[in-house]
Parts: sequence; C-alpha cells; structure tokens
Amino acid sequence: MNRRRNGPATLAAAWSRLAWRTGETMLASSEVIARRSTAAWLAGATPDAHERAERVRMVSEKIDASLECGSAVGAKVLEQAMRSSGQWWLDAWRLQLGLVSLATSATPAQAQARLAHVAASAVPMMNRAAVDVLERSSAALAPVHRRTGANVRRLRLKAR
Repeated sequence: MNRRRNGPATLAAAWSRLAWRTGETMLASSEVIARRSTAAWLAGATPDAHERAERVRMVSEKIDASLECGSAVGAKVLEQAMRSSGQWWLDAWRLQLGLVSLATSATPAQAQARLAHVAASAVPMMNRAAVDVLERSSAALAPVHRRTGANVRRLRLKAR
C-alpha cells in the first residue's frame, strides 16, 4: 500500500506548486487581458466578425472554466475523502482520547506532559489537512492555468 507523505517537506512542496502555478496564471492572464483589450480598442465601435467571435469565445471560456473549477474541486474532495476518511476518523479519535487524558490529569506536571503529547500529535493532522486544502486549491486553479496558457500561445500566434 502506498502511504502518502504528510511531513513539512510535503507541505512546503504543495505551497511551492500552488504559488508557482498562481504566478504563471497571473502573468498569462495579464498578457491575455492586454492583447484582448488592445484588439477590442483597435476594433472600435464596429468590430468585425473575427473580433465578435473572439469576444463570444472569451465569455464562453470563462463560463466553461468556472464549471471546470467546480468540478475539479468536487473531484479532489471526493478523492481525498475516499483516500483519507479512515485517517480522519482515526485522527479525531486520537485527539479526543488525548483531550480526555488531559482532562483527567492528576497533577499539573502530568497535565503539562499530556498537553505536550496532544499538541505534538496534532501537528501531523494539521499538516495532512493543510496539504489537502492546497491540493484542492491547485485543482481549482488547474483549468484556469491551462486555459490562460493556451490563450497566450494562441494570441501570440495570431499577432504574428
């Protein structure tokens, strides 16, 4: 069975992937907006058929990308639930047992030791949760990233 890694390195890698993809998407989006705005300005009040088709394409792409983003997040949540549901229940049970243990401490020193144990056991849980959220964010961004990259390539070729 393949075990999923959930340490700090995995969390850092997930943040890095999301940040990189976000940066690429922002740069591509700004170029697409600049190229389309320039084309719309040059077309003036009476755009030709090609320019009208480009505007229709722009609107339909946004609708399609929104639907794809929602679907991607839903699919990722389902995948994570199927993969991790047992782990989530186990984490919740361990945390609950740790808190009960903390509440039944006989001495302040025992309570302090148990609190340290509960806090330390919560770190991997929080790492898993953070990686899951970052994976969902990446899944939501993927369709937009793909479309903006394709638009930049298409509009660059069109400008030649």
